Amino acid sequence: MSDLRKLLLLLGVMTLARALWAATAPMFSGECYYWLWNWHPAAGYFDHPPMVGLVGIMLGGRILGSTLAARLPAIVLAIGSTLAFYGLGRAMFPQGRTAWRAAALFTLAPILDLNGMFLGPDNSLALFTTLTWLAFWRAAEQPERLTGWIAAGAAGGLALLCKFHAWVLLPPLYLFLLFSPAHRGALRRPGPWLA
Repeated sequence: MSDLRKLLLLLGVMTLARALWAATAPMFSGECYYWLWNWHPAAGYFDHPPMVGLVGIMLGGRILGSTLAARLPAIVLAIGSTLAFYGLGRAMFPQGRTAWRAAALFTLAPILDLNGMFLGPDNSLALFTTLTWLAFWRAAEQPERLTGWIAAGAAGGLALLCKFHAWVLLPPLYLFLLFSPAHRGALRRPGPWLA
């Protein structure tokens, strides 16, 4: 069985388990807090940017109106995060089984497993952070193509809409370019700065 098939099987089992839990467990106080946001949409709230309200409750709880529906975006975002993490592993280590192992550990890690069961800001933050890393890596491998840099910048911007402190993921990426002899030349191109 290929690594991708094993990963999809693992995701299928995890998604079923998460959906059963999401349908039966009562909503936690944080989820109720975010649920209230869907009745008062805004560009941001006292302690969070708008992504958890937009992606989570707006698409799930308000439209479909059940606890499972309110948590469905968290389940879908967990699947997307794991697949993005697998893609990052394949991009960085195309040979061997590193991507499968990393993605399996990513989806089975207790904190990330919980992240796929109830709604919070970290659901979308995990996805957009991983997509930022993936797009940035691909752009660094082909620094002359602006589309990769634009994708990295867009994913980074979406991560900032998830949590204010997502900005901390940006400086290490540029430090990587600075300290990696194979990628340092990208800093002389407009792409990283456009991102």
